[in-house]
Amino acid sequence: MNRVAWSIAYLCVGVALSWLSMVWISRLSRRLAWPLINTRWHDCWDIEHCHVSALGYTFIVAFIAAPSLIWAIAGFKQANAASSRAVAALSLVLGMVCFYLLYYAAVWR
Repeated sequence: MNRVAWSIAYLCVGVALSWLSMVWISRLSRRLAWPLINTRWHDCWDIEHCHVSALGYTFIVAFIAAPSLIWAIAGFKQANAASSRAVAALSLVLGMVCFYLLYYAAVWR
């Protein structure tokens, strides 16, 4: 039961930090000339008006949910290791922020 509780706690923190990372980096993208890295992605980013394949929707869901699920898995594994929780949490925070920052730097317009 301890592992489930820690997993749920980490999942909640992961969802909150994922949302905050996306909001902060989206605000940052309005101030900088994006994309910082020149890529050849298609020009249509509106999923309402553009054709998006099932694989595209899969990537969208994974982009939103994967970091939070990684937090939940880390919480499950860290339930009995009290000494390394802070290091794991810091690593997860940095990894999540870098994940979203690299996405916006490479793709977002």
